[in-house]
Formats: sequence, structure tokens, C-alpha cells
Amino acid sequence: MHLKLIVLTVFLVVIASTMSMPANERRAIRRACRRVRARNNRILSNPNLTHAQKQERIAYVRQWRFDCTKFVLCGAHPGQDFLMSCPAGLGWNRAFNTCDFPSNLPECPGH
Repeated sequence: MHLKLIVLTVFLVVIASTMSMPANERRAIRRACRRVRARNNRILSNPNLTHAQKQERIAYVRQWRFDCTKFVLCGAHPGQDFLMSCPAGLGWNRAFNTCDFPSNLPECPGH
């Protein structure tokens, strides 16, 4: 259920065009998503976790560098990765993997 909410949230934001961004940003997105996929693979291959525990722990999103208003959406395979923006006035909440109100983002001062 939580993953469906994340997917719905993601499609409510505008997808940034990765072709128009600088090459160094595209590389940074690929690196970030490689880390996300590696972490997910470690979780999914852990025999000590139930299926439900695995599903609770995997994520396909990651906050973008130090910009609290953006996040990276990582596809299951390379080449399916996008830099996304939260709707105006919202920032990325790492704890819940969703865009949230600034009052719920103590790690994002000034937003």
C-alpha cells in the first residue's frame, strides 16, 4: 500500500528532462540509483527477512544531493532514472519517501 502511495505521489510531480541537464548531473543520478538498486538487492536476497519485511524496506527513491525539493526516482533497471521535483512549497521527506510540508522537514532548514 505504501509503495502505491509513493508511485502516485511520483506521478503527481513534473518529470525533469534528463536530456537537457548537464552530463555531470546525469552521472550523479546514475550513481545514486546504482546505490539504491544495490541496497535493494541486498535486502531482497536476505533470507532472514520475510517477504513483507523486504517490501517495507526497499525503496526506489532518494533525496537529490542537498536540494530538499528534489528527489531521484530510480527504475528497476539502469536508464529508467529521473530527477523529480516536489510540488511547490513541499520538500522531500526521507523518513517517509514522499513530498511533505516544510514543518515536517527539520533536516531542511530554510525551506
